[in-house]
Amino acid sequence: DEYINQNGSIFGHSFFDNSIAVAAISGQPDQPQNNTYEITEDFSSMGPVLLCVDFENQIFEQRNKPDLTAIDNVSVSGAFDFLTPFMGTSASAPHLAAIVGLIKSSYPNLSNEQIKSILNNTAIKVGPYDYNPVTNMSNETGFGRVDAYNALRIGRNENESYSYTQEFIDCYVSDEVRDVIHNPGPPVEDVNINWYGTEFSKQKFQNGAIFYHKGQPNAFWLGEGIWNKWIEINGPASYIGLPLTNEIEDTYNNNYPTVYFHHGKIYWNGTEAIVCPFLANFSADVTEGSLPFTVQFSDESLVQNATISNWLWDFGDGTTSTETNPVHTYLSNGSFNVKLTIYDH
Repeated sequence: DEYINQNGSIFGHSFFDNSIAVAAISGQPDQPQNNTYEITEDFSSMGPVLLCVDFENQIFEQRNKPDLTAIDNVSVSGAFDFLTPFMGTSASAPHLAAIVGLIKSSYPNLSNEQIKSILNNTAIKVGPYDYNPVTNMSNETGFGRVDAYNALRIGRNENESYSYTQEFIDCYVSDEVRDVIHNPGPPVEDVNINWYGTEFSKQKFQNGAIFYHKGQPNAFWLGEGIWNKWIEINGPASYIGLPLTNEIEDTYNNNYPTVYFHHGKIYWNGTEAIVCPFLANFSADVTEGSLPFTVQFSDESLVQNATISNWLWDFGDGTTSTETNPVHTYLSNGSFNVKLTIYDH
């Protein structure tokens, strides 16, 4: 007990690189911790660990442990008079071992290194812990709480021997994509890292594709129908621009699968993909004059297959309007950038 929840308290075979050190997190929603499934058990040991790799010269190497976190505090039945609920890393480690076995039995061609990489990349970051931006690990949970569902999904893709980048993995395993796209299917190609020049990457799947604009924080999932329509109108060079969202079930549009772009949206109505360009544009009756300076602005936006419901004008002087064709009076000298944003809901 002297090692409870102390940095460097992991010892034994869990030190070693080829082992998987497993922390414990409660599997019950009614624990005294305020955030169930988020806080490691108070008896779960912490890293990092310091391993002596050369006793003669007293050379030590620091290793990041634990590697992953799995649940304990679960009901069990069986031999050996196990207590139920079953607590401790003695319970969490078998859960992780079972997930490893599930992946290996489903995709026997995967190597141990591939399976470890899959588990690490799909783990869910939990708790109020500091995850190192370089190692992607915390001292309390390692890479995070193991996610069997997404590990199997990525395992299927790894089994097809296609390559990935982290942005594509993050998109593929995200809750938003998982909730809407229940069956993206396996990939049918490697990530094309130089698509439409060097700015964009994409990867086709059986039932859609993932698109990534390099330098941006997120990649986006587009279902098959919407992806094909976007490509048909010239993809990244099209008049609606680049995706801004994953494919979502749009509550403003009969829950149709929808992707929003810089200049509009594409939705799937169950039969075909419909392109709805939203190209904001306007004119002003005068562009210069003396104070007080009054301007009549006129909306000249191009919208197809949708109806504008709201306008937001920013006159560049700290004032705004929601009228369709507003009149605005400037009371100070200067050059002002006017912006118009249009909405269909």
